[in-house]
Amino acid sequence: MNNLPVVFWVILAIVGLLLFIKFKPPTIASLLLSKDEAKEISVQFIREFVGIDVENWDFYSVYWYDHDTVNKLHHLGILKKNRTVLYNIGLVEAWRVRFVHQNQSFVVGVNANREITFFYADVPKKSLSGKFEQVSPEALKQRLMVSPDGLWSRANMTGSGKKEEDFHEVSTYWYIAEAGDIRLKVTVELQGGRISYIGTEQEILTDQMSKVIRD
Repeated sequence: MNNLPVVFWVILAIVGLLLFIKFKPPTIASLLLSKDEAKEISVQFIREFVGIDVENWDFYSVYWYDHDTVNKLHHLGILKKNRTVLYNIGLVEAWRVRFVHQNQSFVVGVNANREITFFYADVPKKSLSGKFEQVSPEALKQRLMVSPDGLWSRANMTGSGKKEEDFHEVSTYWYIAEAGDIRLKVTVELQGGRISYIGTEQEILTDQMSKVIRD
């Protein structure tokens, strides 16, 4: 008889655990790629779009997220609403990968969808003066697109231009991508058909931004 209370509490604990497992709140799993995946994607991107093999260059990587945009969304009370969007377009759960060799470097941004969302080439101009085929803005977008939910699937061309820089022709393509309450202005620069820069400017689609800035 004295063992009945013990048995009762053991059964109750087991039932409680099973109920917790069944009805626990859903969690959002991390979508962050592994460091090795981010490196491999970056190596392949540079090989394809710049024509340089950085496989054996010194390699550095850091976790990256857009602190400013996340902060503003939090103050507006719409961070939770846009969380999946932030993952998909690479403003959170992303890597900044850097390759360095003999005073040359490349920095690559890779998002959770395995897309390139940032790129900067710090190399001599002659390294980017090859005879790559010049692609149209739409064709380039298609080549960069990886996920139907990602940045490049949402990007629409808004314009293009050309300029002479150090006796080399530089082409610039501009895109706009909107997702949730966020608009991204995307700039891509190419020299001799090789990509030298990809960058974004973020804008939150709200009329309350002046209040957020004051706060």
